Amino acid sequence: MNPFVAVYGHMHVDVLFDIDTMPPLGSEVVANNLAVAIGGGPCVYPYHLAKLGVPSVLGTVLEDDLVSDMARNLLKELDYRNIREFSLGIENPVVITSVFTSPSSRSFVSYPAVRQSPLDAEQLLNLIGNCSVTMNPHDAELSQELRRRGIRLIADSSVNRGLTMDQYEDVLPMVEFFTPSDFEATAICGEDDLLRCLDILGESLHHPIITMGARGLLVKSEGRYLHLPAIPGLQCVDTTGAGDNFVAGLMYGMYRDFDLLRTLMHANVFGGLSTEVYGCYRRDFSAELVSETLARHLEPREVTSVSDIH
Repeated sequence: MNPFVAVYGHMHVDVLFDIDTMPPLGSEVVANNLAVAIGGGPCVYPYHLAKLGVPSVLGTVLEDDLVSDMARNLLKELDYRNIREFSLGIENPVVITSVFTSPSSRSFVSYPAVRQSPLDAEQLLNLIGNCSVTMNPHDAELSQELRRRGIRLIADSSVNRGLTMDQYEDVLPMVEFFTPSDFEATAICGEDDLLRCLDILGESLHHPIITMGARGLLVKSEGRYLHLPAIPGLQCVDTTGAGDNFVAGLMYGMYRDFDLLRTLMHANVFGGLSTEVYGCYRRDFSAELVSETLARHLEPREVTSVSDIH
């Protein structure tokens, strides 16, 4: 059986420091908590989707080196099974990121920088060419081939890619969902008004959405601006990976063939639940947990101005 979701992702190992305040340069603070975990990105999607019965696979590059072995051990601890490893003989295949998270902000230090997949087009097609949903690749010809095969594409915004519309104008007509945050959307669209940003994104997308963290999300549908609030009652400890889990929720809605709003509500649930644990992966993730949390989701509400969002 072909997987419904197949994705390629650089493996990330995150070292997370929970601190009260960011240290100024040249100073030192003691962390309240320390965790070492597999990081986010596309690696998140198959892990949580598989727990809900969605056939999914992750392709990633791991070599015979210390950090790759560290990643393998962390994956084993997660009981992460649906992985296809590639060995290409490259240096530094795993991205190491130090995450400094405080009540007011987060900062990151990563090495090496990630720009694109080291797999060639044939290897990527072999991995994702028979699935139903994947993330839009950076290769325009490959995107077109995936679309020709009827594969549904999702695109995420990226500071590495750039936050200007000219970086996305060829991508947006190819994808079903694009998931910028409010900060990213205003930068990409060159517009401070989020509803106007939805208008601009809607010139290329059927269902433009903007995520807003603790304020939920905005979507423009059938000429209406709708606000979906964040899930009430969640105990947030770490927002790392919330955006990646949001995308996993979109994929789940697509798998279940939900309508737009029900799909977005599930994306809100996936993203919100991830904030209750340190790191990007929730080991107790289950259909029951999703159902219980979805029952607390408030109904979408039409807005005419950003000031209508509370």
